[in-house]
Amino acid sequence: MLTNKAKRQRTLADTFRFYITGISLFAVFLTGIIYISMELFDFEREAEITREQYLEEQKQRIKSETTKVIEYIDFTRMFLEENMEKAIKDRVDEAYFMMENIYYQHKGELSDQEIKQLIKDALRPARFFHGRGYYFIVSMNGVEELYPVAPQFEGKNLLDLQDEKGNFVIRDELDVIRNYGEGFVTDYWSKPDANPDSLYPKTSYIKLFKPLNWYVGCGEYLDNIEKDMQEDVIQRVKNIRFGEGGYIFVNSFSGHAIVIDSPTYNSGDYLGDLVYSDGTNHMKIQKETASQPDGGFVQYSWPKLGKEEPAPKISYVKTYDDWQWVIGSGIHIDQIDSMIDNQKQHLYQQLRLKIFLTIFFMLLLLGLVFFVANMISGRIKHNFTLFSEDLENAVQSGRMLRDEGYSLKDIAIVNQSINNVIQTKFRTEELLRENEERFRTIFENVPVMIGVLDKNRVKKFWNKRGEQTFEFDLEDKFDVSQIEPLLEQSTENKENFRKFALYDGEFREVKLILKGKKAIHNWATFKTEADEVIMVGYDITVMKE
Repeated sequence: MLTNKAKRQRTLADTFRFYITGISLFAVFLTGIIYISMELFDFEREAEITREQYLEEQKQRIKSETTKVIEYIDFTRMFLEENMEKAIKDRVDEAYFMMENIYYQHKGELSDQEIKQLIKDALRPARFFHGRGYYFIVSMNGVEELYPVAPQFEGKNLLDLQDEKGNFVIRDELDVIRNYGEGFVTDYWSKPDANPDSLYPKTSYIKLFKPLNWYVGCGEYLDNIEKDMQEDVIQRVKNIRFGEGGYIFVNSFSGHAIVIDSPTYNSGDYLGDLVYSDGTNHMKIQKETASQPDGGFVQYSWPKLGKEEPAPKISYVKTYDDWQWVIGSGIHIDQIDSMIDNQKQHLYQQLRLKIFLTIFFMLLLLGLVFFVANMISGRIKHNFTLFSEDLENAVQSGRMLRDEGYSLKDIAIVNQSINNVIQTKFRTEELLRENEERFRTIFENVPVMIGVLDKNRVKKFWNKRGEQTFEFDLEDKFDVSQIEPLLEQSTENKENFRKFALYDGEFREVKLILKGKKAIHNWATFKTEADEVIMVGYDITVMKE
């Protein structure tokens, strides 16, 4: 039959089996947590899918914006020569109407020579095509009547003038006038501000003015018109904006910025030495990606419009080989995250309702669990408080733990094991004290010198014989500066002293001058696993004598 004491005690397993209801409630709580976690997981997955979709949409958008610019350039260049010819013809027609107006306005009042001078005076200052264009007039006998950029040729017959390919310029123009009355001619010239080995075609439009037996014309280089077109494209691109802070940028193959929006760099600045955070060359990576048949995307850090701090950005880039341009546009990734955050708010609203209902029912169950757990906790806390107090008293006084006064049988069982540990502990401590006293007696009274240095080679302690032998106590680091002045000055003696640093346990003879007398010692040094140094020495002066 169980005693009253045994009846009052109960094992932890019995206690938790008794409160199995608490475990059931915990299972419900865990189920709720799993449910919420799955909902959160689904939410994050859906958010990530949304992010990827939105990112892909933005990538297609910046690709589209870049492609639009390239298509615009292609479309404009399709009509480049046609537009140039029309512009030249329109200018010549304007000059013709002006000549016609002056001639008929003054015919009969002034001589032909005076009318010619009026016409030349009217056309001479005219400039167009960004200041490059001018009018020239040639008589039907090949005499240059008006040549504003080189007036020294006016009045001279230029029938023998040849271009860089050997074509007779004036003769070819006269052939067109005689056959058609007006038309286009093309000559080839080098340009002082360009490659001297290259020839550039210059297209001119000429038109006969019969009343004075003249023809008037003007011309332009096709590459100049293309440069003008490039400037028009640059100005157009600078004004392109899309989305939130989206814009077009253009760089040259040589690494110079053509169109750029940056607080640090301007158009014309060299960007070829910019590097990413991983050390790769910014422009090199950009050009290599852009040179792919369909262009490509690059990721890097670049300040937003009106900002100085770099932010992660993704851009689509593609080369325009005929102009040696890299054209691109991009979007900052944190803008994508901001847009996605807004979309997440809608998903959060749906998730909140589910979580709210789940938490509501969980709280009801948790209340019941808390009530049951509190009962268990009170019992356990009471028992372990008694146990802690008993254990502290036992450790301090060496008394055994009691096995009564607990309602949990498990603690009584543990107490028996702890009592065994306490008994062993005190027996061990007693043995240690005895051994320490024994070692200290031997250490202090042994007729040899013994010293111990810590891992920093600072003195820990010396025995009496060691401190009596030397006139100083080694309070500082044990080094040559303290002992070397005491050495007998011989090479062999100093060499033996230096070998103490080997810590090999070998005794070596050292001759010292102590208290004005010659002394001969044998010393050995040892190193412990704790990196401490033990020094052992004895005086052999008498034996040597």
